[in-house]
Amino acid sequence: NSNGNLPNDADYWFVNALASMNLSDEVHAELGAGYKNYEDGDFTVLGVMAGIYYQPVDQLTIGLEAEYVQGDADGGQIGADGPPVNDVDTVFVGLVTVYSF
Repeated sequence: NSNGNLPNDADYWFVNALASMNLSDEVHAELGAGYKNYEDGDFTVLGVMAGIYYQPVDQLTIGLEAEYVQGDADGGQIGADGPPVNDVDTVFVGLVTVYSF
């Protein structure tokens, strides 16, 4: 949980959470969510993410992730001099590969 102020004097606050669970020695799953509120509700963003990951050896992780992002723009821009914003309703899906040396 945090709050702040952008360079264009737009105030915001946000909260995030992440849960991870081992399903076996090689497989784990993650579920996360976040919410961000700019200028008392003029622009809000909600994101939900889920992923499942396979780690056959310590140096390699392969995973599949999906994220849903929804943004509601009631005020038209962020801050007095900020950029204009539009409503967002998007799904991202990605294949993740991590090599650790």
